[in-house]
Parts: sequence; structure tokens; C-alpha cells
Amino acid sequence: MASKMDDSRHSCGLWSGPLAVVVASVAMVLASDARAEGGEWVVRAETLYMEAHGHDQHVMTIHETDAAMGTDTKSAVLTDVDSGNAFRVGAEYVTESWRWGLEAWGFYTKQSVDDRDAAASGPGQTLVFEVPDRVSTSSSPGETLYYRFLEDNDLETWTVDVYGIRRVVETDTASLGIQFGVRLGDFDNDYHAAIGVAGSGGVQIDASSNYDRMTGPLVGFAGSARLGRSSIRAAVRQSVLLGSVALSSSTRDYVGEFSLSPAFVSHESFRTTEDVAIPVSDLQLEWTWPLGRHFTFGAAVSGSVWWDLPIPPGTGPGEGANELLNENTIVYVGVAATIRYTF
Repeated sequence: MASKMDDSRHSCGLWSGPLAVVVASVAMVLASDARAEGGEWVVRAETLYMEAHGHDQHVMTIHETDAAMGTDTKSAVLTDVDSGNAFRVGAEYVTESWRWGLEAWGFYTKQSVDDRDAAASGPGQTLVFEVPDRVSTSSSPGETLYYRFLEDNDLETWTVDVYGIRRVVETDTASLGIQFGVRLGDFDNDYHAAIGVAGSGGVQIDASSNYDRMTGPLVGFAGSARLGRSSIRAAVRQSVLLGSVALSSSTRDYVGEFSLSPAFVSHESFRTTEDVAIPVSDLQLEWTWPLGRHFTFGAAVSGSVWWDLPIPPGTGPGEGANELLNENTIVYVGVAATIRYTF
């Protein structure tokens, strides 16, 4: 079974380059026919406020036992992806039957987790901070455990689409087209943390899942409808990004107090590369209003779902934790102000 899965991943990597060439070649041939129709250029820019949901990585388990009460509880510590500003820019050449376009979208943000400090509260009680392959234990109030979420826990996502949209339905007030093209994309995720016993020592964890430039096919539908002077535009797209991801981790044990430059005494590292096929689903809905002959302003909502992304090593559940708490899919939801210039 494992060899079949490896062969499948390898096939994804082998096909990603040729597939992009084939799709791009078809687009160029069809575009040569569309140029004869004449048309106009539309340049678009959006500024977005983006929220991210899911992809809440399980970075630590807190395990508490009380012999006197007979209790044994576990709770998960999860990352939270911060909201922030994103951008989308694009340009289209519009003819009577076709729209040929280029669009880029990007979102750079950080992940956050509250620092933890805790200790066993009395005799018969035990508190354990668990991360993969490491535990820190407190059995008395004098042994304080800590978890520190360090700097540069970054998450970066971007895509670039090259596409054509062929109108298949058109009336005086509405139109619908079929979209196809090529998508380039990237997703990088870094994780840095430290866990230990105050004054005694601990371990610093540095991990990442960094993707090479991925490429894959893009298909979808795009339509618009006029409502008086304003218009409603909508688009649904699906792509599969093919490429590889480098998964790496480093664990360094240290003694003494935690600091930005602790006294490291041992070092373990891990690195592997996997071929991946990442499905990405997109939805956009926009309301626009013309202002003069060339400018159009609008407001939009959009969503993008990146399915089943491999996460950095070392962020999986500790021993005995709930595997279901490890969420790999991430959902981006944004609202935007848009502007178009037609010439």
C-alpha cells in the first residue's frame, strides 16, 4: 500500500510540468483566434481584509492527573491563524466572445498561541506538557512548566492565474462563461516554540512545511448580471496544485533558564520531501457601480479553501492526544473594496 501511495505522489510531480505546458499551449492557440475580434483592456485591483479558519495545528497536550480525586484529563493547545490584509490584482483583455486574463492574490500572516505557565497544585497531582517525543512534568507547586510561542511563526499563501473565459450564454442583462487556465501557487508554514521546566531546561522546536512553486489546471464558471446601473459578478473556480513540499523539523535540548540564546546540549533534525496534489476551491461575489466612462468601484466577498495541507513535523498530537484535533484544511474568507479601469 505504501509503495502505491509513493508512486501516486511521484506521478503528480512528473505530470505537473507537462500539464501546465499543454494547458498553456491550448490557451495560446485559442487566444490567437480571439485577437481578431478586437476588444478592450480591464485592469482591476482589490484590497481585502482576510480571515483564516481551520488549519489549527495541535502543538501541545496538557495532561493533568489527581490521584486523590481519581481524575485524568487532557486538553489540546492549538494555533490560531491571525486575520489581516491581503491583495488581489488582475488584468483582462475582453472581446465579444472571450476574456483572457491574469490574476494574482496573496496573503501573508502569522499564527499565534498564548504562552502557558503552570504547575501541579499539591500532593498526588501531576501536570504534564506533552509535545511529540518530549514531555515536561511537574509534581509539586515548585516545579513550573512553561510553553513559549516564539517569533516568525509565519504563514504565506499566494496564487497566480492565467486563464480564458468563453461566453456560452448572453442576454441583454446577463452573461455566463466557462473558465479554464493554469494556476501557480505557494503555501509556506513555519513553527517555532519552546517547552520546559523553569530553571531546569527544556527543548526548542523549529519546524516548517515549505512548498515549491506548484502548478495545476484551473476550471470554473464566471457570470454577471446588470441591476439598473449596478452589476453583480460571480465566479466559482476549482484547481489542483501539483508539486512538492519539504517537511523539516529541528529539536534542540537545552539546560538552565529559557532565553533567546539558550545553552543547547543536543540536536535532532528531520527532513523529507513529498509530492502533493492540493485541491483549491474558490468563490467570489462582487457588486459594482460605474463612475464615469472608465472607472468602476465595487465591494466583494470571497472564499478560498485549501484542502488537506501537510503540516510541519512536530506539530502533531502528543502521545495519547486526540488525532481529530489536527486540522489540515484552511479556509480563507475576505471582504474587499475593488476598483476597475477600462480602456
